[in-house]
Amino acid sequence: MAAAWAAGDLWVLAAAVVAGVVLVDAVVRRAHDWVRVAALGAERRSRLPPGEMGWPMVGSMWAFLRAFKSGNPDAFIASFIRRFGRTGVYRTFMFSSPTILAVTPEACKQVLMDDEGFVTGWPKATVTLIGPKSFVNMSYDDHRRIRKLTAAPINGFDALTTYLSFIDQTVVASLRRWSSPESGQVEFLTELRRMTFKIIVQIFMSGADDATMEALERSYTDLNYGMRAMAINLPGFAYYRALRARRKLVSVLQGVLDGRRAAAAKGFKRSGAMDMMDRLIEAEDERGRRLADDEIVDVLIMYLNAGHESSGHITMWATVFLQENPDIFARAKVQAEQEEIMRSIPATQNGLTLRDFKKMHFLSQVVDETLRCVNISFVSFRQATRDIFVNGYLIPKGWKVQLWYRSVHMDDQVYPDPKMFNPSRWEGPPPKAGTFLPFGLGARLCPGNDLAKLEISVFLHHFLLGYKLKRANPKCRSRSEMDGVVAASADATRDEIKIMNVYIWDMDETLILLKSLLDGSYAGAFDGLKDHDKSVDIGKRWENLILELCDEHFFYEEIENYNEPFLSAVKEYDDGKDLTTYDFEADCFSSPYDDLNKRKLAYRHRAIGEKYTKGLEKILDHHMIKVWNDLYSATDKYTDGWLSSALMWHNQMLMWYNRVLMRLKLYKVGASVPCMRPSHKLLEEAMGKSTAESTAKHSSINCIVTSGSLIPSLAKCLLYRLDDVVAFENVYSSWEVGKLQCFKWIKERYDGPNVRFCAIGDGHEECTAAQIMKWPFVKIEFHPDAPHRFPGLNLPTIHRIMDTVYDSSSNDG
Repeated sequence: MAAAWAAGDLWVLAAAVVAGVVLVDAVVRRAHDWVRVAALGAERRSRLPPGEMGWPMVGSMWAFLRAFKSGNPDAFIASFIRRFGRTGVYRTFMFSSPTILAVTPEACKQVLMDDEGFVTGWPKATVTLIGPKSFVNMSYDDHRRIRKLTAAPINGFDALTTYLSFIDQTVVASLRRWSSPESGQVEFLTELRRMTFKIIVQIFMSGADDATMEALERSYTDLNYGMRAMAINLPGFAYYRALRARRKLVSVLQGVLDGRRAAAAKGFKRSGAMDMMDRLIEAEDERGRRLADDEIVDVLIMYLNAGHESSGHITMWATVFLQENPDIFARAKVQAEQEEIMRSIPATQNGLTLRDFKKMHFLSQVVDETLRCVNISFVSFRQATRDIFVNGYLIPKGWKVQLWYRSVHMDDQVYPDPKMFNPSRWEGPPPKAGTFLPFGLGARLCPGNDLAKLEISVFLHHFLLGYKLKRANPKCRSRSEMDGVVAASADATRDEIKIMNVYIWDMDETLILLKSLLDGSYAGAFDGLKDHDKSVDIGKRWENLILELCDEHFFYEEIENYNEPFLSAVKEYDDGKDLTTYDFEADCFSSPYDDLNKRKLAYRHRAIGEKYTKGLEKILDHHMIKVWNDLYSATDKYTDGWLSSALMWHNQMLMWYNRVLMRLKLYKVGASVPCMRPSHKLLEEAMGKSTAESTAKHSSINCIVTSGSLIPSLAKCLLYRLDDVVAFENVYSSWEVGKLQCFKWIKERYDGPNVRFCAIGDGHEECTAAQIMKWPFVKIEFHPDAPHRFPGLNLPTIHRIMDTVYDSSSNDG
């Protein structure tokens, strides 16, 4: 009985303790709330947004940290919405200050666009680490001045053009290194952060050696950890280490800056292109004011921090999202623009250009959707300079404001199915102001946004075209899976590495017949079975049609004496001018062949390429289309189907065509394996609709290298209906440079460990060039008993020849 009473007493005691704790908690919270708002007066207090201040000193920090440590960061704001309704703004206490949480597009937009009513309000600990002269702590006037000085050095066209070359080279080298067998398992995020940090250091202070780079990277790692930790300045705590890291960074950067200023004072000029530090040193406003050393150092620390952390994380998540959504991966790679961009790069161009970057429309949508889903900068800070009403609620003067970008991006009233990774949601008009905030909004929009997107896009471009991820531990869930962000998980099956075959065709007397028709040699090969006069007549009709197309639509009378080996040979002189209303007749293209006239030639080449892409149906009138169709049919009948069978050969090849899916095996959180230049989708079906076999082992590219001049050769491609299977970028004229040089350009453009080349033609020059390149060569002859001709030549025959040559070469090696 006594034991029973004792047990009952314990339950009563426990209940009393719980009730006491709840009561104390409620009383303390209410008292803290009253203390923080009492001075406002009854009228102003009544206009405050709903919310609660939490416990003294701590406020809502425990709930905030608990939500983000739990893997469900949205739970923090969701708790306010659940308790106080969807008001858009809430009051609380965070980072030792009374704070308003703005969580809707309307509230965020109003705060971000009002530079007089709201100034920057980052926590003191963050300001201390990033720097008092950085953007996170500047007044509006100082921010405007320095922002203006740093805009061109960071996001200007000339600056981005300079940076792009190094970004492209570094990305390509990094992917190749990670995919090599020697690399083994690599941690993907760690390697990405190192890569992006290397890029940003090179951009901001080129010439840093590996030791300096590693020291800076270690310091930035400590700095980042400290920015996410409680501001406890005691040994053993992250914030303490972060303060030490900042001091090291300031010392290193100031040392480099002193060295540069000293060298400039002595008249020494640095070799190589200007980097960001050089540009910041020389930046000068309209009053002649330049940046002080502490301003330069803090700006560099701010940008280097962003380049080390944000770009690496966004690149990783974009890669993971693409990998885990095969349909989106395929669209970004094949159906969208990446392969199109690759095939449009001229042979003489090294790496990507800004013009290529601007063509990455769907990839830009992928990056934007990643920024929305991941929210690497999920919140920013402001402080009210006066009493201001937002969403009908008062934000008192001096109070902090947190702008919760993540809540805006994951709001189902703004983005339907917000946890669905769906780049297509960015099609159409741009988002309304305030609904997309990865880089902020207004005057304090992140000045490095273009540079960041450029860096991310270049990596994704090369990854899509040559690699695939595979996890070492597929059972380990990524954060995106825990958050329910992705729509589909990655396919764990391995794709077989496929071979890419590059076919280099001669044109005349190979894919088409013209010269042999004109001189009657084609008819002569049939020992009187073919009408000689009809052969000559057909040849002349083709000749007239080709010249008419060149003169009427391809500027041939003007540019006949300015032959180039391919259409983009003078692309560097093209400034991108809109040619819609350009008056070609009035621009006076003529000698001398200087830079000005090369630009005019580049305009004409671009116009020809656009017409080629549209096709003859958009160029010729109905009468000429009938003339063209009749001549094609008559020629095909006379030659026993030579033209149509050559075209059908490509349709047969299309049945073998399959997209190359290269893989980059993911281990732990990283990657390794084979690197191969990607397949380019140049082949379109010319007759009927067909699909590639899923088990195809080959993908293919067609190039034409002709001894004729370039413009008539492009006209021939159109008239002989080859434009669907050979892109204008892949038509080369060897008129002046020779076929061997053209072959070398093609090899340089497409070469890779699983790429095979085959030359096909009727002449001695291409045969000799193929021998020098150690490529198989298939000789085409129009004699009726020739082993290789149209009709008759088929894909298995070509592949057997290629297999024999390449297997023999492999065994010999």
